Amino acid sequence: MKQRDEEEQQLMPKMEAFQIFIKTIMEVSNPTSTFRIIWESISMLFIFVQMIYIPMALSFSIESQVGMEIVNYIMDIFFVIDITLNFRLAYYENGKLECRLKHIALNYLKLWFWIDVIAVLPFDLLIGNDSNQSTQILKFVRLFKFIKIVRLLRVLKLGRILIKIEETFSIEQTLQAIIQFFKIAAMILCIAHWIACIWNIIEFVDEQIELTWMTQYGIYGSPWEVKYITAFYFSITTMITLGYGDISPNTNSEMIFGIIVMVLSSGIFGYSMSSLKYIIQGEDLNIAEIKEQNQKIMKYIKQKSIPKNLQMRVKNYLEWLEGSAQVAKNSQMLILNNLSSNLHTEVLTLLHGRILLQVNLISKEFSNQLTNKLIYVLKEHLLGPEEYVFKENQVDSNLLYFIQNGQVEICLTKREFQLKLLGKGDYFGEISFFSKSPRTAGARTLDFVNLMSLSRKDLLEQAHDLNSDLEKLFYIKNCVDVDNSLKPLRLRCYICDRPHHIARNCTIVHYRVRRLQVIEDYLKQKNYRVKEFKRRSKKCLVSSSQIIYSKADAQFRYRFQQLKQIVKTTKYIQIQDESVFDSSKLSTQIDDNNFCLDKHRDYLEFYTEFNPSKIISDINKQSEQRLSEMREEKEEIANKFRQNLLNGRKYKQLQIAPPRQSKLSYDFQKIFSTDIQHIIFSEDSSSSQSSSNLLMQKSGKGKRLLDIQTQKQLLYLF
Repeated sequence: MKQRDEEEQQLMPKMEAFQIFIKTIMEVSNPTSTFRIIWESISMLFIFVQMIYIPMALSFSIESQVGMEIVNYIMDIFFVIDITLNFRLAYYENGKLECRLKHIALNYLKLWFWIDVIAVLPFDLLIGNDSNQSTQILKFVRLFKFIKIVRLLRVLKLGRILIKIEETFSIEQTLQAIIQFFKIAAMILCIAHWIACIWNIIEFVDEQIELTWMTQYGIYGSPWEVKYITAFYFSITTMITLGYGDISPNTNSEMIFGIIVMVLSSGIFGYSMSSLKYIIQGEDLNIAEIKEQNQKIMKYIKQKSIPKNLQMRVKNYLEWLEGSAQVAKNSQMLILNNLSSNLHTEVLTLLHGRILLQVNLISKEFSNQLTNKLIYVLKEHLLGPEEYVFKENQVDSNLLYFIQNGQVEICLTKREFQLKLLGKGDYFGEISFFSKSPRTAGARTLDFVNLMSLSRKDLLEQAHDLNSDLEKLFYIKNCVDVDNSLKPLRLRCYICDRPHHIARNCTIVHYRVRRLQVIEDYLKQKNYRVKEFKRRSKKCLVSSSQIIYSKADAQFRYRFQQLKQIVKTTKYIQIQDESVFDSSKLSTQIDDNNFCLDKHRDYLEFYTEFNPSKIISDINKQSEQRLSEMREEKEEIANKFRQNLLNGRKYKQLQIAPPRQSKLSYDFQKIFSTDIQHIIFSEDSSSSQSSSNLLMQKSGKGKRLLDIQTQKQLLYLF
């Protein structure tokens, strides 16, 4: 059981491969598929074998050996299978691939089916090989065997197979010339082989004549190899018109055949020589026409006395046009213009779509719908060597360029300094393309260059109906123009290969101030516009030293303590904060919001995401607004203060010089100077007004102290 399972497992891959092969055969096959190309290559090999073997076997009566018979059977089976496959082989009609089985069968039955059927008929089985037959019958059978020559009709398919194989493989021009040379040589040798076989058959027709070319040359009874070599030698010398010296025709039939061979070989020789000439020179009719036009252009330029420098540039450009690669491109453009709309669309989609897919700025930033639209608006440009695509600081049509062939250097025009060398598949000019700004560097060709360009106008027109792409486009434009940011463009510096900046602003070769450090230093500077404001402390209306001067009065000290307690705990005295101007708070606010409004400078050389000058202007604007608000608040507080002061100006202030104060009087003065102000200038306190009047009445010009009674009355009123 285990052995059986192992055998089944070993057979499984073979069965699967066989099933895949059968499935491939039964399906409609594409004429350009890999399987079909391999099948056609094997068919070409078998046809070539039959081209050599069948004429030789019929002419020299070669007895087929066992190995050759097996090869013949294999070839017959192969061509039978080929007939069945041709009923499922798609074909091109009017440029379209036809895959319907009915149309495929009808197309095959028109011509090639009948040729293939005749070529696979088993003529060997129909004729037989009986050696006991009479001489006349043997001659008839030998002549009837020549019907087998119809198998050579497959040679007509050989040219079509070769063309299909050459079209499948993209072969370079040099290799194509070598292949063309071998094709001509193979054709000459094959025709010479057939002529040698026919030359030997003529001897069989003139068998009754004694003097033939074999008897004359003395090889009548020689083996077939000697006869074949001699006949092949005769055919070659006749085709290249070097005969007849040693081997010459003697009978009438031989002479007639010699005439036919010479006429035929003269045409073959002329065709082969002309083909070899074109192969060596590498020219065709289109190149010859272009070369003739170029010669006329050069004659015209010389007649007009154009400078030699310009003449050499024109000559180099015309020589480049004569090159096979550029001729192929020009013919391709002509073919594209003559194609149908569907084919033209498919070719443009393949060629131009491949260009746009290589550009991440287009393929990844925008949608596929916009990319498909841009395929039809790309334009081609052909430039010669050392030509400027654009120069530095140039304001042009703002095109985005894609390099197809050649090399372009990005340089600084004024300094002639090369920044980067671009080649096939690269693109340039994206900054001015999105921002309408002048070119930041120049672009110059090093050799003949083929460019494709996309204009900003075409991009806007194609993106007009696509809202998301239009928003993305304006976002990129705003980043480049307003924010001075190159991040959406996916740029890398040509010098340091770092992202988001260009070579003109690279810090490796150009000094640039660090924006964050500048802003930080600017905000930390101490040169403020508004200086710190400190209000001068006002004098008290009543000197505390006059009230507490008498140390011996215990009752006064007792009432002083009561007054101190009342001031701290009273609920009826309300301190009016609005009537007092807090100068320290104002100065602090001014200090925090001031940024040297009149001594700032604009940093115009910044190419960063934001500009400090813009930040400074915003801060200055906010500072001015805050200062105006504080001035208004200050004026309002001052007005209230003046109003309160006017109410108290009818009372005179006591200007009494303070005597030497004790520690108790000094402490009381500190408390009294802060608390009594609210009591004196309070509008609802009538008692304070009366006490002030009483003090004014008791005061004298020469007195420096108040009497004890006045002090007691004042404290009692409090």
